[in-house]
Amino acid sequence: MLTSIEMEGNAAFGLRFLGQAQEHPMPNCTKNIISIDALNNAPMAEACELLAPIFERSPWLANAIVQGRPFFSTTELGDRIRETIFSLSEQDALILLNAHPELAPSSPETMTDASQSEQGRLGLITPKPDIARRLIDLNAAYRARHGFPFVTALHKFQTMDAVFAQFEHRLNADTPTEMRSALGEVVSVATQRLDDVVEAGQRGVNCAQPTIAPTHSRKVAQ
Repeated sequence: MLTSIEMEGNAAFGLRFLGQAQEHPMPNCTKNIISIDALNNAPMAEACELLAPIFERSPWLANAIVQGRPFFSTTELGDRIRETIFSLSEQDALILLNAHPELAPSSPETMTDASQSEQGRLGLITPKPDIARRLIDLNAAYRARHGFPFVTALHKFQTMDAVFAQFEHRLNADTPTEMRSALGEVVSVATQRLDDVVEAGQRGVNCAQPTIAPTHSRKVAQ
């Protein structure tokens, strides 16, 4: 379990563009469909590459997850993702959370394709000025209080009103509690992305016995 955290939120924040932003087109790419069998049987480097898009700019986490092969279903893989993320040290948890973008960042084109798609669904690639202004204030206040960006699983929301309600509620939480909440959101994002790219016939069902030898599970390096 994560221990209590004491941190200073003294990061400086620049002003973001509040007017009509230049429109950034949504990424037009085909998702790479993967299978649990392929993940189990691929060489280590290739397996990490297959799983890396599930996590936000955190290939080291994909490496840690792959160490737990073989997996017999997406449910088992999801359990491994959850277990690994919640067993991270405070330092690694901060690295993971800080790899995620803020909501409506000033340079949305720098986000991963997955994040652009998730934020774009709610209009956060080119937000209206009032929404952009509100998010600038909330993003700055949240990071100053907790030391990492606000992370939420946007696939659970249909409106920005619901997003703002959660944002404002979590802003006032104590940091150790909020870190666990944020890690839970990372798990939700990762398992949703996994469900989006895994072969439909292998979602939540047992797969064929992999040919590789099982690797003992181990924690991410502290």
